[in-house]
Amino acid sequence: MLQQDKTLSREELPENWKDEKEGYGQNFLPVTSAGAYIPGGQPVILLLFL
Repeated sequence: MLQQDKTLSREELPENWKDEKEGYGQNFLPVTSAGAYIPGGQPVILLLFL
């Protein structure tokens, strides 16, 4: 299953490109892992006034 996921995500990546004349481009690389911080509850400043 994991191998299928890696293959699928690589197939979905856009193709890398580079404009030699202008000197810029894009290189798309898959990441091994990613994280996200999603705050929950109330901010600390509000807790001081409750």
